Amino acid sequence: MDGPGPHGALYGLKKPLSISPAKGRAGDQVKLDFDCRYREDDNGGPAISSAVLTADVTKKTAVVKNVKPGKYKVTLSCWIDKSTVTFEVLPPKGQVAKVPAGAPQTGGTEGPADHAGVLAAVAGGLALVVGGVGTAAYRRRADRA
Repeated sequence: MDGPGPHGALYGLKKPLSISPAKGRAGDQVKLDFDCRYREDDNGGPAISSAVLTADVTKKTAVVKNVKPGKYKVTLSCWIDKSTVTFEVLPPKGQVAKVPAGAPQTGGTEGPADHAGVLAAVAGGLALVVGGVGTAAYRRRADRA
């Protein structure tokens, strides 16, 4: 008997796909949970399509591939039914998930990191001005005498 009906078996997806845990790093093993009913003589059995997981549908497990960190779609096909979930690949341990950008995040600046250099330059400039004024006043006084 073919397909659903009062006298036939029900084929297709009985329980949608879920992945546990929903996040992982390259090489991690995850569990797949789903219920797929199909005919043995049909190629409509469970199949996982994903750029991020290498799945073994008979064992309901998968291994995370070595791909760029981010969120990826994982689709279970069961006869004519499909179930899609999102799986997040985490960066390797010790690697920053998001690289900081810009001066405040990286500590870089366009000018001095503190005001010590600016203050030293201003103080030096003032010393030259004061010294120049003092020298001019001294010479003027010396010329009068």
